[in-house]
Amino acid sequence: MVSESALPAGSKQRGFGHGGLRLVLLTLINEQPRHGYDLIKAVEELTSGHYRPSAGMVYPLLNQLVDQGLISAESTALDENKKQVYAIQTAGKKLLTDESLRVEHIFARVRQRAKQPVQVTRAIENFKLAVRLKLGNEVLTAVQASQLTEILDHAVRQIEQL
Repeated sequence: MVSESALPAGSKQRGFGHGGLRLVLLTLINEQPRHGYDLIKAVEELTSGHYRPSAGMVYPLLNQLVDQGLISAESTALDENKKQVYAIQTAGKKLLTDESLRVEHIFARVRQRAKQPVQVTRAIENFKLAVRLKLGNEVLTAVQASQLTEILDHAVRQIEQL
């Protein structure tokens, strides 16, 4: 794997980056065949609780990977619930080999971000959401724009003083 310091400058992609979850799921399935819920939990563990993909993201992506012939899905009967066990196929292994540098960068980024306290990540996401909602719901008056700018600048100064 690539060390965090070896990441290219400016590689501050959000989350796994475009198409990154697909590669993460393939990598996890390559390690061992898994159920969809197991994959959701594995991603959450991988990110130290910073990210848990929704079932609405994971299952359609798994179906797409099956349709592309990258993984297979086998039905099993467990406790009367039929679950799909996903296993890597030759084409999936080839894709991981072809994308190995990108996979290494994704996992290095994940390891780096997983070191950050979860409460800081939560606070950052809440902060970004609050600003997006404020800017998306209304046109700010000159006074509101000035107040928001003052709040943001003050937060930046406080962070820089840490």
